[in-house]
Amino acid sequence: MDEADQAEIPLAGDDVTVGAGRAGDTVRRPAGPHSPPVHALLTHLESVGFEGHHGSSASTGPDLRC
Repeated sequence: MDEADQAEIPLAGDDVTVGAGRAGDTVRRPAGPHSPPVHALLTHLESVGFEGHHGSSASTGPDLRC
């Protein structure tokens, strides 16, 4: 079973984004108003060969943190 098929476990705490959850080794949070420019930057960096980030470069869906 890959992480996409794993159940998401909600995260709770004082300093946690509402809607954040863990699935396998990733933490997911809802996309926010800042997400499109961040995704655009990650997509650009990926297109020029930068491999130093571990997040999602998808333009839709949740933000992923590994």
